[in-house]
Amino acid sequence: MLYGCAVIDFDHNATTPLDSRVRAAMIELLGDPSLDGNPSSVHGRGRAARMVVERARRELAAALEAEPLGVSFTSGGTEADALAILGGCRALREAGRPCALLTTKIEHPAVLGASERLGREGIATVFVEVDDRGRLTPAEVAATLAEHPEVGLVSLAAANHELGNRYDLPAIVAAIRALDRPVLVHSDAVQAFGKIPVSFAGWGVDLLSVSSHKIHGPKGVGALVHRPHQVLDPLWIGGSQERGRRVGTEAVPAIHGFGVAARLVADELDDRRARFARLREQLLAGLRERVPDVIIHGDPERNLGNTVLASIPGCSGELLLMNLDVEGVAISTGSACNSGKIGGSKVLLALGVDPTLAACTARISLGKDNDAAQIDRLLELLPDIVARTRASGSELLVRSEVGYMMRVVVAMSGGVDSSVAAPLMVEAGHEVIGLTMALYDATGERRGRGGTCCSPAEIDLARRVCDRLGIPHYTVDERARFQAAVIDDFAREYAAGRTPNPCARCNEHVKFGPLLARARALGAERLITGHYARIGARIEAGEDGPALLRARDSSKDQSYFLFAMGREQLGEVEFPLGDWTKQQVRAKAAALGMPNADAPDSQELCFVPGGDHAEVVEARARALGLDLDRLGPGEIRDADGRVLGEHRGIHRITIGQRRGLGVAAEQPRYVLRVLPESRAVIVGDADQLGVEAIEIEDVRRLADLPDRAPIEAAVQIRHRSEPAPATVTIDGDRASVRFASPVRAVAPGQAAVIYRGDRVLGGGWIR
Repeated sequence: MLYGCAVIDFDHNATTPLDSRVRAAMIELLGDPSLDGNPSSVHGRGRAARMVVERARRELAAALEAEPLGVSFTSGGTEADALAILGGCRALREAGRPCALLTTKIEHPAVLGASERLGREGIATVFVEVDDRGRLTPAEVAATLAEHPEVGLVSLAAANHELGNRYDLPAIVAAIRALDRPVLVHSDAVQAFGKIPVSFAGWGVDLLSVSSHKIHGPKGVGALVHRPHQVLDPLWIGGSQERGRRVGTEAVPAIHGFGVAARLVADELDDRRARFARLREQLLAGLRERVPDVIIHGDPERNLGNTVLASIPGCSGELLLMNLDVEGVAISTGSACNSGKIGGSKVLLALGVDPTLAACTARISLGKDNDAAQIDRLLELLPDIVARTRASGSELLVRSEVGYMMRVVVAMSGGVDSSVAAPLMVEAGHEVIGLTMALYDATGERRGRGGTCCSPAEIDLARRVCDRLGIPHYTVDERARFQAAVIDDFAREYAAGRTPNPCARCNEHVKFGPLLARARALGAERLITGHYARIGARIEAGEDGPALLRARDSSKDQSYFLFAMGREQLGEVEFPLGDWTKQQVRAKAAALGMPNADAPDSQELCFVPGGDHAEVVEARARALGLDLDRLGPGEIRDADGRVLGEHRGIHRITIGQRRGLGVAAEQPRYVLRVLPESRAVIVGDADQLGVEAIEIEDVRRLADLPDRAPIEAAVQIRHRSEPAPATVTIDGDRASVRFASPVRAVAPGQAAVIYRGDRVLGGGWIR
């Protein structure tokens, strides 16, 4: 099966496939040159195009029981929601009327996003409570509204996009009108339209949002239905299209397709609803039989008929999605409006569901063309996938023979190295899945625009690379783990006077932990990364299995950052660039037409904007409740205790530092020690930097190293330093290292990695 050719689609709440009849109507229009005029033009071709638009307006109005003059076309449901909420509240404010918004916390991101924008403009939002199943009563809406006279617009979905709950809009609107207040009522009916009867007139609302691609129409077009003379502040300025409410030249072919799709909904709704009901009952019965501990969320009595939101305890929703995707079955974990990211159900989190359970949730949404055999196929696949996902991380999968086609996961950072590693696996004949971790929130920051590992721009680049290769790509949210294991550790180490190594910590706690577990759960036999390192055979007497080796290109070798991998993990990873030079990688990327072939290597820490790590340390220190006094100015002294100057904080200092100290001296001064308790920094001459012995802790062994028996090896104490000959004595998880000759600028907090030739024997953290 080729990726991209999903056989079974159970994600119709995200989008619906274009109906063949709609496609034919659009193709016919596109083939008629007399209809490609601008609808705003006064000549014949313009009038002909305008007639197409107006016919679609009438078709949509008829399907929604509204007046054609009250239909304004938009680019989709999101824009329709924004026009209703932002345009409505702004117009109310300009008229001097109450303009606050009332909604729920389980609305679609388009509504909640508009609420956030109102907040930045000084317009408040009031939230009405729903129960633990997401149910909403007319009495609760009316009571909340009565308590808040500042509310001028109510926005409530006709149906919830994740739970599938449908709400009694006529009763809710009646309760609002009974208060005898001039309040505008908006309903996001994007999910409801095409699944249940939707009546603008019958519901009594003032504003109604719908979207074409949710009813088997084309993407890129939606509509806001309103009263013909409703005053709305337009989102943009320019022309006078759509009676001034939505300026810009209308997309005539898409609007035409929307009208056809709306007419088909009006004609076929009863048949579609009957099919949904049969298939949903089959699905629910099968889930309860095949997955006995499954939890079905939402209102059991008022459902759209096509939606099931289910939690399977212990089974990651994101891994369930990925496993089904590679089998040709499409589901989702929630709203699709999250830039391709996979995560727990946002609606369940808003309902107070435990985050662990919310992360074990999947949404299955049916369409008009699904059938019983497809439901059976899903139920057939589920037991094995659920068992494998639950067992991920507990047992290792059997390895394939070298050269045998297997399923692999490629860690895609968006950089040129991983972008080349992926096609190498494709060329080798393997089934490849691209996986990118979202590690930090860079929204609105310069680092979010690219140039650092796993930034939003790089995530998008990774997705485009996978699209070009024809392989699936997923983005998984690891921000919380990265925050705790890397960024917070970074702040604590600097506040304690040490120099952290965040790249090694990330490999230890994020990349070769959770990422490898996800690979196992996806049935992959290898995790592939773009690191410059190699996996080779152990050659020591009595040893068996793989060993971690330096890369052939010593100038790019990254084995120093990988020492904290477990020995058992070495059998599950591959580094296909280990024998390549950077020049060869760039040449390969250029030959493949990769857009990042010539992109410079990042010189910054991914989570440090502008390279100023002190700002990050100070912010996280406050959040963690660390002793901020330690981050204040302190004395710079020489080895004899004489005060030579003042520094701006120990978190700005590292061992071996020479520049930026502000100390006048005949010879250069270097940082020898950092004393966090007194905030003192000790400096001296270059000759005083030498260290003959160090202690390391939290030792990891990648070879059979003896306890309390000295071994001769080479120890590397910084990424760019040369390994120094040393005698290493390991005792449990600690080790002492005595160098053959003094080593300069040893910084506590950095990694000390033990080598024998090209092989990594182990390592630990300098104390």
